[in-house]
Amino acid sequence: ECYCGPHGKCSFADYNKVCSCDRGFSEIDGICKECDCGSNGICSFNEGYKVCLCDRGFSEKDGKCRECYCGPHGKCSFDDYNKVCSCDRGFSEIDGICKECDCGSNGICSFNEGNKVCLCDRGFSEKGWKMQR
Repeated sequence: ECYCGPHGKCSFADYNKVCSCDRGFSEIDGICKECDCGSNGICSFNEGYKVCLCDRGFSEKDGKCRECYCGPHGKCSFDDYNKVCSCDRGFSEIDGICKECDCGSNGICSFNEGNKVCLCDRGFSEKGWKMQR
């Protein structure tokens, strides 16, 4: 017998059962079950757990793909209810976007009220946004 539940069509390929599930459903244990990540992602099950593969500029939050963008130099995620940007090296977050912020290898860069600030390592001072002895 070939059955995938009321939300799927069943067929055989090389003697193996194949379920083609309706939109918003995905196969788990041979049955098409509801699996929805919203319109900005693809839902599937992995070892019994729902997994959302979100489109670029979106990240999973509360089982749905929600808009989450930090610019081309950052990776966006959610921590509880807050957007979190993990910026590439040489970039820092300002107003939810990763912007260039490089003080060289002997300083830490950040933004204060929209202005770039370099905090120099001990024994170094700032000169043209780079740290020098």
